[in-house]
Amino acid sequence: MRSWATNRRSGAAAALVALLLAGAPVAGCTAAQKEANAYRLQEAKRNRAKKAISDRASEYCLALRWKDWKKAAAYLEQEADRVDYLDVHDGDRELEGRSIDQIAVRYVVVDDSMEKAEVRVAWVEVGPPDFRTVPREDTQLWYKRYGEWWLLPTTVLRPGAEPARRMDAAASSPVPSGDGDDGAAPR
Repeated sequence: MRSWATNRRSGAAAALVALLLAGAPVAGCTAAQKEANAYRLQEAKRNRAKKAISDRASEYCLALRWKDWKKAAAYLEQEADRVDYLDVHDGDRELEGRSIDQIAVRYVVVDDSMEKAEVRVAWVEVGPPDFRTVPREDTQLWYKRYGEWWLLPTTVLRPGAEPARRMDAAASSPVPSGDGDDGAAPR
């Protein structure tokens, strides 16, 4: 009968042989393998960032759809921007009778720093005078600060409003770096 230690050594030896036969490098990776691994790691990070911003933007869109202005304002980082947002939306006569029937995030583009994102949102608006459905789209700019994604205040979407930014304007937008050291409000 074999001892426990003998069984363990033979199991470890079998695992080592299986790794060698599977082609796993024992001495290390080649430069090409390291580059491929770094690329896969970067893409995995980008996909996680896209998922996080897509989820956050979808939550913001639902708050807009149901006219929950306080919840929607919570996606703005600075308190002053939240107050301005609520001032615009609470009691806005233009918004009476208007509603968002459907709203969805079309796509998310995250920059190389994983600190800024462009989100394309599409919605169907229903409103007076004839209550026709009007499809609309807008590009929102988001930035990451202190581990959270925040909506850039100039891209606030509301029913009946024309898009605040266009794709070409978004490219030159001064979105903050997201490092959080300056403490300044994003503009």
